[in-house]
Amino acid sequence: MAGDARALIAIAALIELLAGCSNEASVPRSATTSPGSASSSPTGNGKFQPTDEDRAAIRKLLDRRAQALEKGDRKAFMATVDPGNKVLMHQQGLVFDNLQKLPVEQVGYDVDDASGWVPAKVKGNDPVFRPRVLEQVRLDIDTRSVTNVVENTFVRRDGTWLLGAESVPGKYADDDAQWRPWGGAVPIAVARTGRLIVVVDEKRADTAGDLAAEMTDYIGFVADALDVEPQYDVLVDATSVGDALSMSTLKDEQAAAVSRTVFSFGIEEGHGIAGARIVVNPEMTDRIVTDPEIMRHELTHYLTARRLAAAPSWVVEGIAEWASTAPASLDDLRIDADALKHTLGTHHRLPTTGVWGIDPTADYLIARAAVTRIVDDYGVEKVFEMGETYRRISGDDPDEKSDRVIRKVLGISKDELVRLAFADLAAMQTR
Repeated sequence: MAGDARALIAIAALIELLAGCSNEASVPRSATTSPGSASSSPTGNGKFQPTDEDRAAIRKLLDRRAQALEKGDRKAFMATVDPGNKVLMHQQGLVFDNLQKLPVEQVGYDVDDASGWVPAKVKGNDPVFRPRVLEQVRLDIDTRSVTNVVENTFVRRDGTWLLGAESVPGKYADDDAQWRPWGGAVPIAVARTGRLIVVVDEKRADTAGDLAAEMTDYIGFVADALDVEPQYDVLVDATSVGDALSMSTLKDEQAAAVSRTVFSFGIEEGHGIAGARIVVNPEMTDRIVTDPEIMRHELTHYLTARRLAAAPSWVVEGIAEWASTAPASLDDLRIDADALKHTLGTHHRLPTTGVWGIDPTADYLIARAAVTRIVDDYGVEKVFEMGETYRRISGDDPDEKSDRVIRKVLGISKDELVRLAFADLAAMQTR
């Protein structure tokens, strides 16, 4: 690694923790879905058809909630909630308190109330209505608001519309939120180092500061390895909210962390990238602290997301693998013999994006070997040049472009790169 010391990195153990790693950058499905139910909502007395006045009242209620969150007015926020529902009152108190701990710059709601979704169960026979509600929350590290679908059911009590139910992340009836740790069932704690933010469950508040400092150091390490400017506008989410414990791809392994691009989208407006999140499996926080390569890998995705947006998985994951132990070459690594034997016994080809993750052991080792060979022979800047070339060539499948890109940027064929990568892996068996 640094200086003349040779790094002996146990790679096979890390692959298990990266099994679910993904640089998720697709617009959430909820950005384009539409209500699947009739325009009326069922109540204890049959179907309820909201009037224009009802719809306007619900919109005003949401405006009051947004203003209360922006102003830090807890009393005004809680006044929008059905007071007879003690569980909901507690949940909404957590929503308010958790958001106040984050550097929120703006809150708003987009509403599509032309038709209704199936509402949640609300006590009593009063009218209920569930329009499509998009929560827009912008933190000071984001370029625009992050949009979340919120499953809000509203109830009319004595002529006044109130929030009657709200699903928590991980328990949505329809489309889950893309990222909403403040909406869970636990209080959160927040720590910052400069621009970087770390969010943990409040019961683990004592870990937040150290984790923030470590993440800052890791960003510096990766930026230096990649010869890029460090960027710190990222939030590391180590809470237990939502799907943090279910981050694997096609197998049952739990990933230690995944990088995510979060988006802004509206009822009538287009979508766009809002910011970046690193979601950490809270059950593996201790392992992450002792294995910095895991977070270096994920932070590489963050630092390279835009420049490698059009590249296939083997490039994106390969550079993350290389940067996690930079400037080590394959000769500096210790790879489990069984993992190496398995990989050498697979088809000698670059793993394609469509099947990435079915065989994570081989996928990550092949990608690491191929990109390490590129960096060793041509320099890390050629990886970014490849990313730009993938972007410039027309077509939706990046893997179909690989031979053209490799020939144009490196002057060799894809088959030759594969041969060199597998030769490097085979040479490790003789050491």
